[in-house]
Amino acid sequence: MTWIQLLDPIGNLALSAIVAAIPVLVLSISLRIFRLSGYISAAITSIATIFVALGVYRAPIEIVVSSYFYGVLLGDNKCYVSL
Repeated sequence: MTWIQLLDPIGNLALSAIVAAIPVLVLSISLRIFRLSGYISAAITSIATIFVALGVYRAPIEIVVSSYFYGVLLGDNKCYVSL
């Protein structure tokens, strides 16, 4: 499946950049202000990222799910799967 990501999905580049930063802000707030553990913060950030990808960027669900699991499998320092 092919999908081309728009750099300006909202029509305003500054607002699009702020919306794209939502997952980073969610992670920072959950770690620093709410003092949640890294695992819980990462799970909450994953949900926020999926909502931004589906809602704002209109990414197909197949690409969002496959990208999520790709990141889960290869996101640590030890790469168990060679590509």
